[in-house]
Amino acid sequence: MAKTKSRHRARSTVAILDHRILVRRGLTGIVADSGTHEVLFEAGSAAELFAILQERSDRGQPLPEVIILDILMPEVDSLEVLTQLGERFPECAPFVITDSAEPTHMRLAFEHGARAYALRDLSATAIVTALEALKIHRHFVGPVMVSHLIRAFVTGGQQDPLSMLTEREQDVLRLAALQFGNREIAERLSISEHTVKTHLRHATEKLGVKTRHEAVSLAIQSGMALKPRLVPRLDESSHDSDGPSTPTTNSGIR
Repeated sequence: MAKTKSRHRARSTVAILDHRILVRRGLTGIVADSGTHEVLFEAGSAAELFAILQERSDRGQPLPEVIILDILMPEVDSLEVLTQLGERFPECAPFVITDSAEPTHMRLAFEHGARAYALRDLSATAIVTALEALKIHRHFVGPVMVSHLIRAFVTGGQQDPLSMLTEREQDVLRLAALQFGNREIAERLSISEHTVKTHLRHATEKLGVKTRHEAVSLAIQSGMALKPRLVPRLDESSHDSDGPSTPTTNSGIR
């Protein structure tokens, strides 16, 4: 009996942030079925998450010990969300569950405050194991990501820096190298200007440079700006195929 009571006292409280309601409900079911953890609330956006956390804090209500979220959320800088959680609600341990198997994404997530990182195909049992690890202030990395991490470690130093960028980050950087502004890049890729800025910031971080100009210079040196993989046009008939190939002089991402 004593052991059962101890187990009950070890119950973790969880909040789930995801813009997809089916994902939230699925994770809520897994946590509830564990019998040792409970979901305090769900949030469909970062703004909603912070509003609920602030309200609970103002009312003296307990905050969730773990916040499950994705690092690839639309229209939001997920790394900034992790940073803000660490600064405003350090008692909440961020647990990233995502579709991204990029080792660089995992590294950036941990650098910005994540305590656990796993792919979305993580089993229910493994999710519970991760929650238990977080409960005793340990980090957790999903088994598939461990393999990616080892592979990246072994081949580190031999990898082309630009290969660390996601396809979308490469698309944005390629257009920036062709001297398109943020607004035109956004229109050509059918994304928001905010998302363009986010992709450029992530690209500069991954490339180990500090400015947009430096990132663009690397892209040009690698020949990325000359590659035709994706230089989308709003109107193929009204745009000449040739464009400037010198780096922009803008030193900021915004």
